[in-house]
Amino acid sequence: MVLLQSWTSLVMIVGVAASDESSAGNCSSDDPAGCNAHGNSMLQRMSPSLSKIKLGSVGSLWESMDAGANQRCLTIAVWHAVESQEICQTQAKEAEHDYYQFQVQDGTGGLCGTAPYCYDKKNVGNPWQIFKSPDATTCTCTNGWPAESSYCPSTGTAKCTACKDGYSLSTTTAQCEPTELWKKEANLRCKESQGNKAKVMSGCKEESLCQERAVRKRHRHFLYLAKKKSCWTGNYCETFEKNGWNLYTNPAAASVRRRQSLTVVPHDFKKPFSDTCPQYSDSLPNKDVFVKAHNYMRCLHGIDPLMWDQKVEDNSKIGSTDCAKEGRLEHTDCYHMDPPAAENLASGSNALLSTTAWYDEIILPDYEYPGEKSIKVSGHYTAMIWKDTEKFGCSEKVNHDPKHQEGGYVVDCCQYADVPGNMGGTYEHNVPKTIWTNEVAFCCQESFDAPDCDFDCEYQAFRLRGWEKPR
Repeated sequence: MVLLQSWTSLVMIVGVAASDESSAGNCSSDDPAGCNAHGNSMLQRMSPSLSKIKLGSVGSLWESMDAGANQRCLTIAVWHAVESQEICQTQAKEAEHDYYQFQVQDGTGGLCGTAPYCYDKKNVGNPWQIFKSPDATTCTCTNGWPAESSYCPSTGTAKCTACKDGYSLSTTTAQCEPTELWKKEANLRCKESQGNKAKVMSGCKEESLCQERAVRKRHRHFLYLAKKKSCWTGNYCETFEKNGWNLYTNPAAASVRRRQSLTVVPHDFKKPFSDTCPQYSDSLPNKDVFVKAHNYMRCLHGIDPLMWDQKVEDNSKIGSTDCAKEGRLEHTDCYHMDPPAAENLASGSNALLSTTAWYDEIILPDYEYPGEKSIKVSGHYTAMIWKDTEKFGCSEKVNHDPKHQEGGYVVDCCQYADVPGNMGGTYEHNVPKTIWTNEVAFCCQESFDAPDCDFDCEYQAFRLRGWEKPR
């Protein structure tokens, strides 16, 4: 039996700001004082094993970049406390990352963050230093920024991770080629672009920059309004006529096959999920199962896929760890974390069963559409399907103490950010009708065959031009 728990009450969060003393268990402040109050103590709740790592032969420490200048990697959004720089370097090696940043505290211990890339750096007043592996290798790339080490292809050394203005990443060669605009349809707009002004970016001076954003986010479409220099990108598009807006579609993308009133069918837990999607395999890592299953279900409703976020994943570990330790489900203060998030919990399950059980609340007899009161009975479903949510992260923790449950007490926790679900006043915009608008076979292909947005993709999206703030 799968036990579920979700934030089901309607809440409206206004003006939630990131805090240097985040209760999420990870410090995001350059100032060491901003990490002492919560970061270290919450770290022990989230990952008590971090301070107990036993070092083998670490070898010599990597050399700091730029002659030891005080700098941070802008691509490292999460860091935590460790007992020594050696532990930080060990964690970078284990993650197959070529960079780590370290800020010494208390003599030898300090704050640690790792990343595979560090092209973008920031000068800071505090003693952060960036260290690079002497074994790092660099791909070849023209008119852009090269991939490095484990992100270089096994078949050669040519791969770019981001392109300069006027160039876009080729989906076939991973090189920066002169931008050629996609096929245009004049005076059309996507219904999916309405309702959330934050997703329609202003200040985009030309179509090619908007297309670059779509390429980096692996979106199929982009919209451009020349009069206001507005840009929107997305994976699905139900069109309507709108003067001035132009719709561009990637000619290399698979076609979107839509049915406007396909009946929602609950999952048959007696059959393997591979009967639904032949691409599914029980050997997939937990992260892949969470990502692909979530995005399969969002695809069925024509909603853009979620992007996995390391910081949100780390925040979710607080919920899974605490619940497993206590042997019961109890929510974290997720709406006040950095970033604020909705949260789903399940016990006695696994990544696939938790995700499908959360989704199947759509067919509960008390679920109604439209109506915000349905969140009280289907809060898991609404949290994972929430249209404006773009990032998520999940974790699983097992407590093997026999007093809780034979075989181990398993807890799955997923958090959904930066726009958290189950928010009052925006239900009908964010929750789809109780029909499927895309075919099952198409969504299996979309979610399991198409590449996920990995660190390369996240880095490409990070390197946006000046008209759009980095996410």
